Amino acid sequence: AAAALREQYVDPQAANVLADYLLARLVAGVYSTNSASVLAARVTADLRAQTHDLHLELTYEPPTPTQDDPSAITEDYDHPRTTGLGVQTVARLQGNIGLLRVTHFPSPPLPRVAPFYAAAMELLQYTSALILDLTVNHGGGTDTYGYFLSYFLDGEIELSRMVWRNQPLEIIKTVPDALGPHYGEARPMFVAISDNTFSAGEAIAAQLKNRHRATLVGARTRGGAHAGDFVDLPAHFRLFVVMGRGEGPDWEGVGVVPDVEADPARAVATAHRLAHEQLSLAETNPMRAQILRNVAAGSIENLSSFPSSFSLGAASR
Repeated sequence: AAAALREQYVDPQAANVLADYLLARLVAGVYSTNSASVLAARVTADLRAQTHDLHLELTYEPPTPTQDDPSAITEDYDHPRTTGLGVQTVARLQGNIGLLRVTHFPSPPLPRVAPFYAAAMELLQYTSALILDLTVNHGGGTDTYGYFLSYFLDGEIELSRMVWRNQPLEIIKTVPDALGPHYGEARPMFVAISDNTFSAGEAIAAQLKNRHRATLVGARTRGGAHAGDFVDLPAHFRLFVVMGRGEGPDWEGVGVVPDVEADPARAVATAHRLAHEQLSLAETNPMRAQILRNVAAGSIENLSSFPSSFSLGAASR
């Protein structure tokens, strides 16, 4: 782990200090344990205490979950069949308001991930407003986050620049030819966030907020702005090393602040209410305005697959 940090950590000077610190702790017996998971936790705690970087992490990942540890079995072991490559939910809520819940952004975007985004946008393209739910999004690749934002920003835009330890400068841009329908910038957009929103999920929320493209609803995000990758170590250990960071100020250690604070469990419901209010104020078509009033009054059936907690009023039966 110390060698990997010296060779690949984004700041060479800090890398040497951090590596020396780990080796000193090793000599002092801090890492003496018969438990792989305890060792991983102790090293991770030390890495983060010294750098305050939440991306740095040592994990223990045996090849397969065993019957002795059934709690280790997750949907990720069946990836991507059960995870949808991060596209977890696509729906149309009352008032013709779209909902897209994305849990992560696998890399690279093409050719694996783009068809999933295109399918989602195909279903959402005629909605009047959109809620992007990132409340459980744990991040992903810099290339994929730029590609994903292409659906909601017009034109080819430079989003950010990443400075890497052992790679050339990376310029992250939107692309003009993202697969499937383009949602554009004309319709209202809301992003639900929480203290679990991390890394690339935070980058997307920050970009949409800073460009005044979307209203962020929920709680301050976790605060991981740097980028990197896993390095395989002996005996099924893996170290996530921060290898790059953006130019200029970012949200590392502080998170992205919402425009409207809300309990993360109610962030989507709050965003739905705000979207409905905004659409109602802007609607000039008498029939559509009446539909929105009916939604607010709870006088039409909720046609989405969501429970009543997502609706603005009790649906009539």
